[in-house]
Amino acid sequence: MNDSRSNRTGSLSEYSGGFTLVELLVVIAIIGVLISLLLPAVQAAREAARRLQCQNNLHSLAIGVANYENQKGALPQSNDLKVFQNKVAILRAGSLSWIVRVLPYIEQQQLFDQFDLDEPSVRQDRNLEPQSKQFSLLMCPSDQAQGRIYQSPFSSFNRAFGKGNYVAYASPEHAQCMPVAKGAMIHFPQPLSHVTDGTSNTIMLAEVRTRDHVRDQRGAWVMARVGASIIAADMHATRFQTRICNQSNPPDYVPNPIWSRFALPPNSGVGLNIPRDDLVECPDSAQADLEGMPCWVEDDTSAAPRSLHVGGVNTTRIDGSVQWVTNEIEPVILGSMVCVNDGVVVEQ
Repeated sequence: MNDSRSNRTGSLSEYSGGFTLVELLVVIAIIGVLISLLLPAVQAAREAARRLQCQNNLHSLAIGVANYENQKGALPQSNDLKVFQNKVAILRAGSLSWIVRVLPYIEQQQLFDQFDLDEPSVRQDRNLEPQSKQFSLLMCPSDQAQGRIYQSPFSSFNRAFGKGNYVAYASPEHAQCMPVAKGAMIHFPQPLSHVTDGTSNTIMLAEVRTRDHVRDQRGAWVMARVGASIIAADMHATRFQTRICNQSNPPDYVPNPIWSRFALPPNSGVGLNIPRDDLVECPDSAQADLEGMPCWVEDDTSAAPRSLHVGGVNTTRIDGSVQWVTNEIEPVILGSMVCVNDGVVVEQ
């Protein structure tokens, strides 16, 4: 009897050890499959949170602009440039941006006090270097712009400019044409009475991406430059592909569909005959293409809103409402949504 018990106990102990190698491999494989299935969902949830933060930043900026307008009686100007023959000379301009002007209205009074509004962006106090600063409200976490700077290659001052992720539309056509084809933020403080298409129908702010390259101006928020603090849609309005402001007697702006293929919708891509951001310099253009930020050198005329969100960019209307604009938006519609007074109301 005792021998029988002992045999049964010994037989049981032979099978009471851990997993076999094959069983461990099976468990590890199952865990790997589960992780591979969960990872996209986790990444999607993180991007959704980042996108929400970007939307909140845009909304806060729009509220700051609204508070500025409430006190000053007009939207902040995007630059201090003079008009000559219906154009402003954006090229290599050093004037301060609209963001600098609204700093007191977005809880950045201390930073605002460091700027000398009578001096251009490249001549700010060297001891304070306010143009190099970055703060969280200007950072879309999807882009990781923190720590990225721009240094102007065309300035003997060689100042470093901090980068951010939000810009204002200056024109539905070319930035130089803002006196004729008006966006929300132009060369003078624009009263809301000029926005005849309605503040809820007109795009004011949008997202922009930055590159980790010191010679790429995009995102340099202190500068009143294309891609830096303003953009333009490059949606032409005339019969010929010439800037509306090049005409001696320019007509009212109405986007012309025959030039749609040359316009810059959100995240304008890379390819033959696809328009690019027109900048004063396009460093390492091949790498810019790989990063999905195509550019070429053409006198600071226009640039697309850009983001790392899938399918489009966040924008705000003048009334502060946040709106998603897809990459596939019709350029003519985009032109009308950017222009403050073309007489076409686009509801989305």
